[in-house]
Amino acid sequence: MSDKKMSPKENAAPDNTKNKKSKKKMKLWKKILIVVLIVVLIIGIAGFFVIRHFFYQPLIKSATGSDQAIVETANGKIQGSLDEDIYQYLGVPYAQAEERFVPAEDVPKWDGIFEAISIGAMSPQSGMLGMSSGNQEGTDNNCQNLNIWTPGIQDGKKRAVMVWLHGGGFSTGSANQEQYNGKDLSESGDVVVVSVNHRLGAAGFLDLSAYDDKYQYSGNVGLTDIVKALEWIQNNIEDFGGDPDNVTLFGQSGGGAKVLAMMTSPYAKGLFHRGIVESGATETMGVTFASQEASTHLTERILDKLEIDNNNIEYLQQIDWNKLEDASQEAHVS
Repeated sequence: MSDKKMSPKENAAPDNTKNKKSKKKMKLWKKILIVVLIVVLIIGIAGFFVIRHFFYQPLIKSATGSDQAIVETANGKIQGSLDEDIYQYLGVPYAQAEERFVPAEDVPKWDGIFEAISIGAMSPQSGMLGMSSGNQEGTDNNCQNLNIWTPGIQDGKKRAVMVWLHGGGFSTGSANQEQYNGKDLSESGDVVVVSVNHRLGAAGFLDLSAYDDKYQYSGNVGLTDIVKALEWIQNNIEDFGGDPDNVTLFGQSGGGAKVLAMMTSPYAKGLFHRGIVESGATETMGVTFASQEASTHLTERILDKLEIDNNNIEYLQQIDWNKLEDASQEAHVS
């Protein structure tokens, strides 16, 4: 056994080695953290622009009416426009909802000619994916209107009819976005294309059935709007060169879920014949929806935030949409 003692330098060598290794690990973790933060930042920025692109689209432009594009419908004459060889009709009323949260009614007949040369009102918008509902410019509860593109009118031809239901998670969006302009599809496929505006978010799905019999269907008026549109198509589309016995619904995301909703609704039976669902099914939106219990509970929270109960339930007929939507968003996250 040796009595030789280690020098201070020799004794410190292992500690220096450990310190160097610790510093290297620390530098490595810093680099990894910086890379992760950069990736998260890039994904966040990309996500922002994707969402912005989806929800903030330019709208279909107004057109000049053409005497060659006048059609006689069950409600009266409608004048559209001609874009090359395609007839276009914008903002055609298929129903009307003068009151909130109740099913829309038939449009009364009109005298003269209805000019369908500019887009109609879209539904009041709701917040989605943490985004605000924004301003409600161009929105109205009475948003039951549709757009039509067709290669021919009153020509005896029976073209396939394709009805587009827009996406937006049942909360936002409209049929008025330029990206949903049906001209190219109508021209290339020799089909009649129809896009539908209907009530969304709180305007279309706030379940007030527990408060008054008047509102027994309030939780689904956004869907009954679509049923009314399909009824209008059955009664009028032949005059636009379409075949009422060959109607296909198609939609993407929330629009696809709306197609599924129509496929499962007895009220829509016989009003269409095929459905195309483009990524439109989720656990509570599509084949199945929120339960009555969950819907009632959510409504209770919304009305509580607005200090509304059975005694002043009619205040909902005049409340500012933004105030209602803010309460709805708060109730969703609380």
